[in-house]
Amino acid sequence: IRAHLAALGHPLAGDKLYGGHHDLIDRPALHCAELSFIDLTGFRRQVSAPWPEDLIQLLNLFPGARFNPESRPCTSRMGIEP
Repeated sequence: IRAHLAALGHPLAGDKLYGGHHDLIDRPALHCAELSFIDLTGFRRQVSAPWPEDLIQLLNLFPGARFNPESRPCTSRMGIEP
């Protein structure tokens, strides 16, 4: 994700390796809030992680963008329902 976005001219904020501005955040602004998958036994596994405070603060710097803890992450098109 990091290399591809940088190659398209849109590096992640905080990504020093791929040229992202790091004056607003000290690490790549990338977070996996929720992950779902089917394990080898066919059981659906789902894990989630709260949004880190530094990403919430970064998002809130932009006009019109406010962190909503109730927002749902994007779902894949691989047949896994949220």
